[in-house]
Amino acid sequence: MKHRILKSQDLQGTLPLELVNLIYLQEMDISFNNLSGPLPQELGSWANIERMLLSSNNFTGELPETFAMLTKIKELMLRSCNLVGRLPPYLGFASLAKVDYIFLTGNLLTGPVPTWPKDVIDLSYNNLTIGDGGCLPPGSMNLFASSSKDNSL
Repeated sequence: MKHRILKSQDLQGTLPLELVNLIYLQEMDISFNNLSGPLPQELGSWANIERMLLSSNNFTGELPETFAMLTKIKELMLRSCNLVGRLPPYLGFASLAKVDYIFLTGNLLTGPVPTWPKDVIDLSYNNLTIGDGGCLPPGSMNLFASSSKDNSL
């Protein structure tokens, strides 16, 4: 049984924890709402989720460490969500082996860009550092305006 939560313009407040009960959820697109607060750790319990689209909300805090348990996810989109902190090392590695696209554009993420074997990653418009020796050649990785907050490009 495939459950979907389709795009809605009417959601406000924090993300309801009752969503965790949708154990067969494969796709969630709740972008462009007025959701706020931290991303719940419980989101990592969605064993069947393949697409998680949460862009253009007002979340706070860091990416939950439980996202490492999203082993079936193929697309993770968290553009313009006000997320802070360092990029978690689990993104793009064995724990997320099936991920094809990661979009973290326009957040407040800091620190070095980790070595990721994935090609299609958009990290633009954050405050990341490049050249720590662990960064692979970017390929399709978009780092535009990410390497310095004083970037005038």
